[in-house]
Amino acid sequence: VIASDGKYTLRGPRVFYDVRNDKALILDAVFSTFDTSRGFPLYVRARSVRQISEDEFIADHARISNTAFARPNLTIGARTVTIQRETVRQPDGSELPRTIADARNITLNAFGLPIGYLPRFHGDPENIALRDIRFVTSTENGAEVRTRWDLFSLLGISAPEGLSVNLLADALFERGAALGTQTTWAGEQFRGSLFSYWVLNDVGTDVLTSGAKIKREGEYRGLVRAEHIAKVGRDWTVFAELAHVTDENVVDAFFEDLAETGREFKSRVLARRLDTNSSLTLEASGQFDEFTPNEYLLQADGYSVQRLPEATYTRLSDDLLADVAPGILTYSSQTRIGNLSLKFTDRTPAEYGLRSNAKAQTGLGINANTTIADSLRSRGFREENIFRLDSRHELTADLGAGPFDITPWVVGRATVYDSDFDAFSSADNSERLWGAAGITLATTIQRVNNEIYSRPLDINRVRHIIRPSFTAFYADGTVDQQDLPTYDESVESLANGTVLRFGLDQTWQTQRGGPGRWYSVDWITLDAEAVFASDDTLRESPIGRYDESRPELSHLGNFGDITGTIQVTDALAIVGTSIYDFDRHQQVASSAGLVLEHSPTLNSSLRYRYLNDQDSTLISGSSRYTLTDKYSVSSNITYDTDLGDIQSIRGELVRDFQAAVFGVNFNYNNINGQTSFGVLFQPLGRGSASKIDTSSRSAINRGTGRFGS
Repeated sequence: VIASDGKYTLRGPRVFYDVRNDKALILDAVFSTFDTSRGFPLYVRARSVRQISEDEFIADHARISNTAFARPNLTIGARTVTIQRETVRQPDGSELPRTIADARNITLNAFGLPIGYLPRFHGDPENIALRDIRFVTSTENGAEVRTRWDLFSLLGISAPEGLSVNLLADALFERGAALGTQTTWAGEQFRGSLFSYWVLNDVGTDVLTSGAKIKREGEYRGLVRAEHIAKVGRDWTVFAELAHVTDENVVDAFFEDLAETGREFKSRVLARRLDTNSSLTLEASGQFDEFTPNEYLLQADGYSVQRLPEATYTRLSDDLLADVAPGILTYSSQTRIGNLSLKFTDRTPAEYGLRSNAKAQTGLGINANTTIADSLRSRGFREENIFRLDSRHELTADLGAGPFDITPWVVGRATVYDSDFDAFSSADNSERLWGAAGITLATTIQRVNNEIYSRPLDINRVRHIIRPSFTAFYADGTVDQQDLPTYDESVESLANGTVLRFGLDQTWQTQRGGPGRWYSVDWITLDAEAVFASDDTLRESPIGRYDESRPELSHLGNFGDITGTIQVTDALAIVGTSIYDFDRHQQVASSAGLVLEHSPTLNSSLRYRYLNDQDSTLISGSSRYTLTDKYSVSSNITYDTDLGDIQSIRGELVRDFQAAVFGVNFNYNNINGQTSFGVLFQPLGRGSASKIDTSSRSAINRGTGRFGS
């Protein structure tokens, strides 16, 4: 018997129907319906199905899946299941039907085998409680099982609108049990997130970026980071965040990406008011921990800056002659006032894994067993609170003359501190006046050649645009930047001296597409500049950098750099950049890369990076190939030409089933000598490998086989 009303379909060998009461009993039944809001099918196979009302069914000894296959890969088994249909009002006022399941005594089954048990599930059947499960084994950390669960599905309740809570529950057999949460919330005027992860009794070994291995002795370790952003009224926005880390190595050991490039681990509250061309910012921020896990802060400063509090008011491009000569003269300013202090890292390089003096000197510039805090104190830095007032004012004129842009500008700045920095420098540095004046000349030249055509190069006509420019400025102050501790590079670290910059930017444009569908493409871009600074200018960095918007923030010297891109075809792009130091007569940094889309299912890339001061040259290649609509494979390899050896290898194979994603992953890291193999199983409402969630813990345990790491 098959019965359907367009919304529900019932099929079974025997059906008993009560016509008067509109009820039915189906034996050995198959029940199916469709969630139109998600395009999500639902199938229930049961010993019996009873229809209680038009929109409610109860199934006994049931198996739930989202596929019509007789033997689905992923099912939910339950003693009883109640299926109800309800309508949900959408933001546009329309109503869409939704299916709700209430199941008791549940087993989660994968490929016919039970993999978990739940006392109850209530809610949308697409929201299966198990989000993913990962099996990992590595040479250093042994076997691990990592799981992610939807908390509301576990509790059998419906999730409030805009709130998602995932529970992280892991068994790290060499380290112990680990728990965490990944929570997000959002509303019309706010959004936020909470991430925490805790190893309850860590008895394993940390394998750090440096290759060092540190044995843990049954410690409670982890981190928590929360953030919230809310719109208040028409102009105000409030940002709040909280961060805490238990020790200096836990981020590097479990979340390497956060240590390398993640936002600073700091707690803060910041309120910002934005107007047409002005902003007011009020900030209170600090760090609870006695160390920083952020590697870039350790390498650059070794400390963080606390603001308790600081206020900043900024205005951009006020037109001073709007009624007489609009746009000729503009005024910008920024004033900040606050109570600041430095928070030192009270750890040694050896505790961060740099155990030899050679590594410590290369990485942090101090000996391995000297604390970073002691090193800073010996150089005159102090942790006491200081009061600082800084005010910057800029006048810019736009004096175009025919085809030439002529832009003179002057900047004046005053900075006042409530005390001298006697231990840092013998100079009188409690007050500083600083000023700069400069001029920029630029023009644009272009030529169009309609005769150029090449089918192999995919070129049809060429427009060549040339923009030469020249900037000269002079800056000086009553206090040199090396006589002030740096709280903000944009305040204390100001360049002095005479600077000349010559720039030449070029673009070759062409048309592609064909008759009736032509479109313009920047075929080649080539930007070059040369910067020359007077001998009294401080060389802050071995790699020069020119900041066009605020030249005083540049890392000055005598250098040239060139950057180019080539859009060879729509499928092939090449980019490269190189910086040359004229004083040292050598390259200081270079990089290049290409991306090639061989087909809609296959793409690959190749990258090159050279850094002279670290004597480091790396070449890496990666590819991704969608073999079929079910299988995809990706790989990545990095080779160190200086060492003549492979640095890392990664490979991944993903198989997309109709209701789940299954994958295997291999990682080898030659720096720390770690090899790992991982297996992923991720249930989905609809089978789609593109929906695989690699964001939940993409940075956990570098080299331990986690997808997305």
